[in-house]
Amino acid sequence: MNQNKNTVVIIDDNQNHLDFVASILSPQKFTIIPFYNSVKGFEFLKNPDVIPDIIIIDNYMPEINGIEIIEYFHLHKYDYAFLIMTSKGSIDLAVRALKAGAYNFIVKSDLLPTELELVVYKTIEQHSDRLEKLRLEKLLIESEDRFKKYYKNIPIPTYTWKRTSDSQFRLIEYNYAALEITNGHIKNLLYLSANEIFGTTSPVVSELEACFQKQAIIHFENEYTFQSTGLKKLMRTTYVNLPDDLIMVHTEDITARKQAEKLLQETYNKLKTVFETIPAAINVIDNQSRIVDCNEQMKKLLGTDSVLNLSNSFCYSICMISGNRCNVCDINNRDKFNKPMVVNTELETPQGKKYYKIFTNPIRDISNNEVGVVEVIVDITAEKYSELKLVELNATKDKLFSIIGHDLRGPIGALKGLVNLMITKVDIYDSSKIKNFLEAIQQSTEITFELLENLLSWAKIQRNDILFTPATFNINKVLDPVIDLYAQMRKNKNVHIVNNIDNELTICADKNILQTILRNLISNAIKFTPSGKSIYIQANTLNQGTVVCITDQGVGISDENIVKIFNFADYVTTKGTNNEEGSGLGLLLCNDLVKKHNGTITVESKVGVGTCFKLYFPDNCKNMIQQHVTNEMQTTNI
Repeated sequence: MNQNKNTVVIIDDNQNHLDFVASILSPQKFTIIPFYNSVKGFEFLKNPDVIPDIIIIDNYMPEINGIEIIEYFHLHKYDYAFLIMTSKGSIDLAVRALKAGAYNFIVKSDLLPTELELVVYKTIEQHSDRLEKLRLEKLLIESEDRFKKYYKNIPIPTYTWKRTSDSQFRLIEYNYAALEITNGHIKNLLYLSANEIFGTTSPVVSELEACFQKQAIIHFENEYTFQSTGLKKLMRTTYVNLPDDLIMVHTEDITARKQAEKLLQETYNKLKTVFETIPAAINVIDNQSRIVDCNEQMKKLLGTDSVLNLSNSFCYSICMISGNRCNVCDINNRDKFNKPMVVNTELETPQGKKYYKIFTNPIRDISNNEVGVVEVIVDITAEKYSELKLVELNATKDKLFSIIGHDLRGPIGALKGLVNLMITKVDIYDSSKIKNFLEAIQQSTEITFELLENLLSWAKIQRNDILFTPATFNINKVLDPVIDLYAQMRKNKNVHIVNNIDNELTICADKNILQTILRNLISNAIKFTPSGKSIYIQANTLNQGTVVCITDQGVGISDENIVKIFNFADYVTTKGTNNEEGSGLGLLLCNDLVKKHNGTITVESKVGVGTCFKLYFPDNCKNMIQQHVTNEMQTTNI
């Protein structure tokens, strides 16, 4: 039989009509199997010689009608494609047939010759699609069955957790290995949440959540106490994120392996004690400049964890991060190779630039031939930085004396002159004149006091002697008193301050230090803002911190001076719009005080338009205190 033809079974007790239907279907496309008796057709379909592609069946037959045949084979799970023929007006019959399991229907009409073949092909296609869907569903079921068998027989304990609508992770499945390791206790835990099983503080809960959030495979190593046995075991846990909010967890007992590793490490440490106890980096190099061995200090210096990562590497490519030989130890120079050498050098390491003193000694074999060199490398970075710090401190001292000699002497000299003038003229000056002198004295005193305050604060910072106690508080509780402090100064200049900060906004900072910062910046803003202009203060949260902006409508700062205002060596000082004196130290002080909070201070300015200072304070008081302590310890060590 031609396999390209579709096989069509036609069951109709009207022989003339059956022959007519068969004649419509092209013999080149279809193989017709006719049955003029419904019982014979029915019996054939129970066990056919050839599985038909489609069955065209009439309903009205005396022995057994078409719908009864369709219902039987549908009930008994035969995958047949039935096409029922109906007369005009028999829509109810067609609906009954479709409900019974028919794929389609066709009306006996004048259009039958033109429509039959199209309907037959459509029905065959529908049937083919359904069979393919059934085949794929079967394969899926078989695949799921295989996976379940694999899952159950994985040789390591495996668990499946489901994240439910209440954001809990519930145990929904486990394998035989999990059943064994818990002595069957896990049966009692099925469908319980991880919080109920382990407690809310258990790392299992946080690890499940981490896997769910990252949508990735993650690994952890933790010690667990098994409730069923009371035994403590070190487990390596792998979390695998799956669709449908599922997480598969594999646990591997690595207790024995870790114990063996520990024993091996202890043995190795004993053998390396002498080599490792020397408090300097030691590097053993052959006569080809290849690294043979090194100690822990050398590995730390080079930023690697294992000698294997260095073995056979050229020392200059590791130390100098270069492809060229260096002149540090000069091991290829035979004239120098016969005696020890000492070299001072600086190296680029993964931790940055470091300064070292390198002692090199030749290594000779039994025949006294030079076969390599041993390097003892002493880190002198701290000493070098101490020298640089000393130079910086000397420069700072000179600059400080310059400020005291110039900026402090000026207002004190003016104050002295005013007082002397008042003493000599007090009898001839009226009260108005004396008041003017007193106001000038007051202004000079305030300038001098402000400069002294800044000098003392700055000196304390340089000595790490400033009290630093950051806390979270309402920013306006510190800002408002500062604004009030300069009320008279603002009134004299007719300068307005607009505070746009939300009354509920908080900031993490040291109150006293923040007050000093705000006092200097607001004082500066008033000095350099002309009469009738305004100063705007606003703040908002940004990047897990608080940004405070102080913007004035003042004279602005040139690009040339902006790069200098935070540099002690180049800082600048200018007079205000009413010739107010200033030392320039206030901005340097602000910069250091903001850095103490792990924050930043930036400035944007345009000459003739105004200036905006932006302060950023991170929201982490605990880290600020820790960093402050660390910095103090590092400064003390240097």
